[in-house]
Amino acid sequence: MSSLARIQAQFHRQLLQGDSNVLTHIQSGGQITPAQRVSIYETGYFARLTEVLATDYKVLWMVLGDEEFSVLAKAYIIAKPSRYFSLRWFGQDFAQFLSEQEGEHANMLAQLARLEWAFVDAFNSADVTMLALEKIASVTPENWPTLRFKFHPSLQVVTHDWNVLSFWRAGREEQPFPELEHSQNSQKMLVWRKALTTQYRTLSIDEACALSAAVDGLNFSEICQVLVEQQMPDAELASIVIGWLQNWLAEGLICDIE
Repeated sequence: MSSLARIQAQFHRQLLQGDSNVLTHIQSGGQITPAQRVSIYETGYFARLTEVLATDYKVLWMVLGDEEFSVLAKAYIIAKPSRYFSLRWFGQDFAQFLSEQEGEHANMLAQLARLEWAFVDAFNSADVTMLALEKIASVTPENWPTLRFKFHPSLQVVTHDWNVLSFWRAGREEQPFPELEHSQNSQKMLVWRKALTTQYRTLSIDEACALSAAVDGLNFSEICQVLVEQQMPDAELASIVIGWLQNWLAEGLICDIE
C-alpha cells in the first residue's frame, strides 16, 4: 500500500472508528488543532450522508423525527460505509439494516423504508425501448405456449403487512399519520416507472404469483402450470393470464418478448 493510500485508510478509520493515528499527518493551522480539523470533516461527513438518507427516506424521517433518524443514520453509516462513487446506491441496504434492529416497530420501519426505496429505485432505473404492440400481435397461436417476457427494469414488488402505504401517502401529502395497523395477511404492491412517472398498485395473490413466474423467465405455458399448482381453477386460466398480460402491456411493464 502506498503512503497516500495508507493515510487515506487511516483517515477513513478515524471518521468511522476513531483511529487517531492519522492526526500525525495533519498540520496545525492557526488556532485550529489537527483534531479539530478532523472533527470538522467528520461532522460534515456524517451530516452529508444523513442528508442523503433523509432525501431517499423522507417519510421515514418524518415518522421518526430528526433525533431518532439521525441516530439510526449514523449507526447505518458506520455499519455500511459508502463504497460507491455515486451516492445513488448508498441507502440501498437501509431497510435491511432497520429490520435487524431491536425495537417494537423495527419491522414496520423496515417495511416503510423498503417501500420508499422501491420508489427511488424505480424512478432511477434505466430507460428501455418499450414493446411495440404489433410485435406481440404477430405471435401465432402455436407459439404462445413458449412465449417469454422481458420486463421493465424499474419493476418492483413490495410485500408488507403493516399499513405503510397509508403512512407513505400521508407523508407525501403532508397530512397527519394514521394509526399504526398490522394485518394478518401480507399484501403485495407493484411499483414501476412509466415514462417519467412512478406508478404503483396492489396485486392479488394470483397475479403476484403469475408476475413473479414471468419475471423469473418462465414461458406462458409454465406460468399457467404454476398457477394450477397454486390451486387456481384452470377452466379459464389461459384467458385470465392473457388479461393480466394485456394490463401489463398497457401499464408499460413488458418491454420485449421472445
